[in-house]
Order: sequence, then C-alpha cells, then structure tokens
Amino acid sequence: MFHDTVLSATELKRLRKYARNTKPDTVADGSDRLHLFALPTFIHEVLGIGIQAKVLIVGFNLGFDLSRIAVDWETAKNGGWSLIFSQWCDQRTKEVKPNKFFPRIVVKALNSKTAIIHSTRAPMSERSEETNKARFWPTARFLDLRTLLWALRNRSYSLKSAGVEFKTKHQKLDHTPTGKVTVNEIEYARQDVACTLDLLNAAKEEFDLHPIESGPDRMFSPASVAKGYIDRLNVLHPSEKVTRG
Repeated sequence: MFHDTVLSATELKRLRKYARNTKPDTVADGSDRLHLFALPTFIHEVLGIGIQAKVLIVGFNLGFDLSRIAVDWETAKNGGWSLIFSQWCDQRTKEVKPNKFFPRIVVKALNSKTAIIHSTRAPMSERSEETNKARFWPTARFLDLRTLLWALRNRSYSLKSAGVEFKTKHQKLDHTPTGKVTVNEIEYARQDVACTLDLLNAAKEEFDLHPIESGPDRMFSPASVAKGYIDRLNVLHPSEKVTRG
C-alpha cells in the first residue's frame, strides 16, 4: 500500500496499524506482511523497479490510476498527457523541475474506451565522459483491462459490471468514498485491487482461447482481435494481392 505525503499524524498512525495487523492475500511463498510506502518511495522503489524489470503494469481504467499518482503533467508531443512522477528542486533558483532521469508515462485517449499508454526512455544517469553514452530506461509495459475487455467482447464495462459479467470471486463494493483515511476506505481500496486481479485472470483465460500472437497489451479494439486472426491465417491484404500493370 502507499499513501500521500500530506496526511495527519492520526491518519498515518491508522495506516501503519492496519499494515502491521493485516495479513496480505498472497500465495504461500509470498510476503507475509503488508508493505506501506509513502508515494515518492513507491514511485522509485516499486513503480521504477517494475519498469526496469519490464513487468506488465495492470489496472482497470489504468490511465486514470496513473494520473492520480503523478506529481505533475505536460502536454505530450502526440497530443496526450505526459505524466511526471519525479521532481527535484533547483537550489539556485528554488524552482521545482521534472526529474529528467526518471521516465514519464504518456497517456493518449483514442476514444472513451481506449488509450495508448507508453513510457519515455529517459536516461538513467548522466552521459559518461569517456564514451559520451548513457544507459536508458527500458520501455514500460501496460495493460488496461477496460480496453482488453472492450477488444474481446465489443462491450464497455465498469469494474463493477465486469466483475458481475465474469463472475469473479471478489466483487466491487457499493461504497461512496469519503476522501478520509479510515479502515473502511482502506478495505474498499484493497477490494478494488482484488477485483482487478480476479478480472485479470478471467480476461487472460478468455484471451488465451484466441490463437493470435499479439499479447493482451496490444489489443486496443475488436479490430485488433480480427487483425490477429487475419495474421494468424496468413490472409493477404488486398494491397498485397493486387498488382498494377
């Protein structure tokens, strides 16, 4: 779990107590305790390491989730949002600037159901004086389950309706968030994660029924699935079959 840095002492104490006294829902050989991070620590030690490891970062309506943990944003060159996750303070000018050594994540919505999400390949350090070369961050991998379900079923789902449709073990709770740090709010947020995990497994099981080579993170619409079948069947496009004399 992670939290904003602007919390009262009471709220922070409540979070720490919950993390200390709650057993996580992990596999037998997984962690036996919940880990609690302040947001900047989570960004660098969890998100950052995940990007370096090229793990698949999964969420439902993922662009929204990423925007909530970003510390700033700018307009991206492709017209989307360039989300900034790390900043530093210039001691000379006292100006807060984006950290050029941490990747940004760019989110561009194509429509109400699909967004293209990718990370920038920021340098990991200054260029070497000897070789004038720098090591760059790898490209992150993202899977928005809302987009995948749209591609598989040609239907727009919410997390709640998707859970009902796929009959997941965990269902989204009927709850109106208060914006306060309470045990009910913590458990509501954790239930959303459990719902998302169940939905990931259900969607992966259905996706694996399709004999297409592109991964689930490359499915952006029902047309992506159709194209996967065309490629699998080695069907030539008309432009490739017809030649002009």
